[in-house]
Amino acid sequence: MIPIGERRSPIKHPDNLRPNEGEFTQRPEEGLPLKGDRYEATKPKDNLTSDGPFYGKPKEDAPVGQRRSPIKHPDNLKTDEGDFTQREVSMAPAFDRRSPIKPESNLFPEGTSIQS
Repeated sequence: MIPIGERRSPIKHPDNLRPNEGEFTQRPEEGLPLKGDRYEATKPKDNLTSDGPFYGKPKEDAPVGQRRSPIKHPDNLKTDEGDFTQREVSMAPAFDRRSPIKPESNLFPEGTSIQS
């Protein structure tokens, strides 16, 4: 049993590797892959062929576009008709600020106090 506050001494198991016995073999070095090891990339042949000449749509010149004149809508606000009225601004009445509420303490000393 280990006394309280003491550390356990580490357990070291016996080693099963013995480098002094026999010859140590290493992994063989592998060079770059040879010609037979790589897949040769081939492009597949196209099986779509045209029997006769190809007649496409004749190319026509596109007409030059003209810019649309901007549309200006008539204004519906008339300044020369009638009087311009503003809304009435009413001020809020001034109030006195409320005094903060302080809670009363319910702790009172009871009995005699001995001071030294």
